[in-house]
Amino acid sequence: MTTFVIDADRPSSTAAHAFPAFQANGASADRVALVHPCAPSPAPEQVAVALLLVLSRYAASPTVPLALQGRTTRFTIDPDATAAGLLSSMVQALQQVRVPDPALPPREQAPQRGQVGFSVRDGDRTAASCPDGAACLYLQGEVLQLVVDPAWIPEPLAQAMVRQLDIALAWMRDHPHTSVSTLDIVAGEDRTRVIARFNDTDRVNGSEEATLHGLVLEQAARHPEAIAVVAGEMRLSYAELVDRAGHLAAILHTHYRVRPGSRVGIMAARTESLIIALLGILRAGAAYVPINPGHPPELVDYMLTNAGAEVLLVDAESVAGAGLFGGQLAVLEVELHDDGTRLAAPHVATASDDLAYVIYTSGSTGRPKGSAVSHGAIVNTICWRRRYYEFSGRDVVLQVPSVAFDSSVADIFTALASGATLVMIPEERRLDARFVRALCDRHQVTTAILTPGYYRLLLESLAGATSLRMLTVAGESVSPALVDAHARMLAHVTLVNEYGPTEAAVCTTATLLCAPVSSVSIGTPIDNMQVHILDATGRLCGIGMPGELWLTGRGLADGYVNQPERTAERFREHRIDGTARRFYLTGDRGCWRADGLLEFFGRVDRQVKIRGFRVELDEIDVALGAIPGARHGAVVARPDAAGELELIAFVEGDALSPAGVRETLARVLPHYMVPGVVRVLRALPLTPNGKVDRAELLAIEEHADLANGDQECRTPFEQQLRQLMEEVLQRPTLRVTDNFFDVGGNSLRAMELTTRLWKDLRVVLQIGDLYEWPTVRQLATFLQGTVPSP
Repeated sequence: MTTFVIDADRPSSTAAHAFPAFQANGASADRVALVHPCAPSPAPEQVAVALLLVLSRYAASPTVPLALQGRTTRFTIDPDATAAGLLSSMVQALQQVRVPDPALPPREQAPQRGQVGFSVRDGDRTAASCPDGAACLYLQGEVLQLVVDPAWIPEPLAQAMVRQLDIALAWMRDHPHTSVSTLDIVAGEDRTRVIARFNDTDRVNGSEEATLHGLVLEQAARHPEAIAVVAGEMRLSYAELVDRAGHLAAILHTHYRVRPGSRVGIMAARTESLIIALLGILRAGAAYVPINPGHPPELVDYMLTNAGAEVLLVDAESVAGAGLFGGQLAVLEVELHDDGTRLAAPHVATASDDLAYVIYTSGSTGRPKGSAVSHGAIVNTICWRRRYYEFSGRDVVLQVPSVAFDSSVADIFTALASGATLVMIPEERRLDARFVRALCDRHQVTTAILTPGYYRLLLESLAGATSLRMLTVAGESVSPALVDAHARMLAHVTLVNEYGPTEAAVCTTATLLCAPVSSVSIGTPIDNMQVHILDATGRLCGIGMPGELWLTGRGLADGYVNQPERTAERFREHRIDGTARRFYLTGDRGCWRADGLLEFFGRVDRQVKIRGFRVELDEIDVALGAIPGARHGAVVARPDAAGELELIAFVEGDALSPAGVRETLARVLPHYMVPGVVRVLRALPLTPNGKVDRAELLAIEEHADLANGDQECRTPFEQQLRQLMEEVLQRPTLRVTDNFFDVGGNSLRAMELTTRLWKDLRVVLQIGDLYEWPTVRQLATFLQGTVPSP
């Protein structure tokens, strides 16, 4: 009889956190023990291999740091290997380390975040804690003692590991010649928790047969005189909104032959007409395809053509951007002109499985992907938000996200489905923090959806805003520092983190954020949505095991418009415990915590979030390579000092300039995908296998930051201005002739600069002026007359 003993040491203050997801639950600091019998008694090499198989699941890697008799090596498990083959390799490894070596593992071999190390030692334990990583296995006759450091592995997880060790040993005994990739160690209660208990989200919320516009019509019938939309001095009641939207639906139906199933593009500024247009398209039975007016004409034409849109609703300011579109243009100012007549809305039957909208996101093939979302999918999200946030007619929603960004669907239609008021921000004033605060105070705004990067810049201006009751951050990862800052400045305001891709109707998980936190969770699944975490071989991951997030439930999109191969790749049917479900494979990595919350670990591919927008770096690579005169191009994403990602492009070619490259990219890519920094090189560095060496590119960029060289400022004001720009751009040196937007500047950093100028120097700068005078020298000359006298 062999006995497993779990013995948890007191945590070391220097221990690396291989399992940060569990730190929020508080790992036990007291010595605990779990005795677990195992029969028949396994050989030491069997236990070592079994433990390797278990720990490799927690490391999410086939390679695990292994300390044998004090000597560290890395043991790699080939997924096609058999138990017998691994046992043979382990026997050889044990024979090669007969001479003990008390030296600690080299620094480069020390376990890193997300990895686990363990030791196999003979005889009594001599160290006060686990010296070689997260877990140490001591062999003492028939007693196998597994010692864990709870700063890495909390005691509940260690208990699960012992159960899984037992499963692995039994499997190895019964299947010696079977591939180890078929071993599934998540069983029993461990399996039930992640499949059923953490995903117990079934709820009847009224969304089964409802439609997006139907929810708005219900509110208009209940409170026709309530204010639905505020835009500047325009105040639109619910009765007026549905009346004008019905009139537009009739025009689309009679003049443009829009029918149920049609797709209609909408490209317009952020005004009340935009909201009327969205509702009008839906009431005509069509799905809307939102287009950012700032997109290049080539991109606009591709999206509309790919979506199958034959009609584009456009305002007068955006007509020029639709110059390549071959379909019908309907100008909003003309179609919504109030001549006193009203056409009745067409009688159109819309089902919950009909399309509501198609929103485009970045694609790895060089072309954006259009996610087709049904009414039933998005209404499920809206109904959950309405319940979770306790929305009512007393709420006033600040409409921040672009209509081409899926968060706009959540804030626009949650507001209108709740009888709340929607306050529109003019696009040209969205980055003016003082204007946003004044708007909140004037209209007594209660809530908004913000990207974390935008909220970070807005937070100080919102401090003291008494009307706010809740704010949502979404679109990218949230830092603990932002949660702490929120708690200091807006302690009375509830802060919620929402996570979800466009392919799952905006939101899939959510959680309340309270300071202090060491890591920010993405929460638990919303109503009628489930999250499963699977490893690279498709096996279910238990608590603490990193893997890819697979989403299923009522909120899934129908797929990508006219991209069947891409749809088949990302939307798959998969069986879990005999039940077949349709899943969306997010490409996001994460793990379950013991309390049922989800931790987010980033991407499994080259996709990043830039200011809330999803960006495929491969798509930018394709665009760089297509630039005339460019032999090769590559882009990298690097966090600045504030933790915000910035894009840096490297181009190999002759007679190219950074400004020219950016200008060319701006004609084919959305603005948020145009790299803030461009470096032109004679040759891109390559790895030994001929691929672009992106690590070397980052080193080149860091060297460029330090080698910019100083340039004398002519006045004290130029010196102040340069210092502010350097701080905003997170660059150690900046020449007075460097273009703000060529060295990393973007709209959010421009917003930060204008805010800092007012706060530190009491200088008023409009963002548009920065585009006209983008260097330190030019801007100083322009602003010199506005600087207060000393």
